[in-house]
Amino acid sequence: MASKYSTTIEELHENTSHSIILKNIKPNSSILECGSSSGYMTQYMKEKLNSDVYIIEMNKDDYDEAIVYAKDGICANLEEDAWDDYYANKKFDYILFADVLEHLRDPQNVLKKATKFLKYDGTIITSIPNIAHSDILINLLNNRWNYTPTGLLDNTHIHFWAEKNLKELFTSVNLAIVKKDYTIQPAYCTEQKSRDINKDFVPAIYEV
Repeated sequence: MASKYSTTIEELHENTSHSIILKNIKPNSSILECGSSSGYMTQYMKEKLNSDVYIIEMNKDDYDEAIVYAKDGICANLEEDAWDDYYANKKFDYILFADVLEHLRDPQNVLKKATKFLKYDGTIITSIPNIAHSDILINLLNNRWNYTPTGLLDNTHIHFWAEKNLKELFTSVNLAIVKKDYTIQPAYCTEQKSRDINKDFVPAIYEV
C-alpha cells in the first residue's frame, strides 16, 4: 500500500516546500533524495532538470513507483538499514530531506551520515514544518495539541522545531545554514485552524 504522502507531479504548486526545493536545484545535477515517497519530485528532477536522482524510500509500494524515474535506489529505512554501504562510492551535488527529518528518532545522526556523501561544494536541502505557527499557538492557548494525519502535527512526527532552533540542529552536525526560505500559511488556513479564539488576538500571537 502506498504511503499517505504519495502524490503526483501535477499537484506541486508554488506555495509548497517541495516546489521551493526544486527551484533551488541546478539542472544536470547528481541528487540523493532521502524519502522519495512515490517519486513525484524524482520525476520532476529527471524530466525537468535533466538530473540523475538516486533514492532512499522505506515504503515498498512508493519505492516501486519512484524507482521508475531514478538512476538507482534502495528500499530502506534511513535509521535502520545500511543505505550508506549501498552508496559508499557515490558523491552528490544535492542531498534532499523534504519533510523527512521530523519523522526520525535521531535526525542528527542521519544528517551526519549524509554529509559523507556530499561533494566538496554540495548542498543538503531540507524542509521542516514550523511548530511555532500561529494555528498551533492558538490551539495551545485553548489547551489543545491536535495531531492530524498530515500537516504541522502529522501523527508520525517525532521531532519538532521552530525557526530559531534550526541553527542548533545543523551546527550539531557541522553544517551551516546558507539560505532559508518559507511557505506562507496565514492563521486559520492550516489543518490546525481553530475558531475558538477571536481573530483580533492573532497579531499579538505573532509578536510572542
